[in-house]
Amino acid sequence: MFEEFLAIALPAEAFVLAFVELSKTWIKNDKIYPALSVILGLVFGVGFIIATRMPATYGEWIFTVFASLAIGLASTGLYKVGKSLIGKREQPEG
Repeated sequence: MFEEFLAIALPAEAFVLAFVELSKTWIKNDKIYPALSVILGLVFGVGFIIATRMPATYGEWIFTVFASLAIGLASTGLYKVGKSLIGKREQPEG
């Protein structure tokens, strides 16, 4: 199951980032983007894992949910790092 997660984590992450970027045209509140990325991470992560292999046991379902949550949290971290790097670049030094 972990091997399947590794295979789908990067494409699911790309989908989450793309859809959050797309939502910026409609949603102007910056505080919603982290929550949106976690929700989309859950949706895309569960969808990708179910598409590759349907979880059969309770443990596999728990792994599916936590792995999908990790995808959403990782994309939230990417946004925060990017935002801090852009903020540092725009501030004049000195």
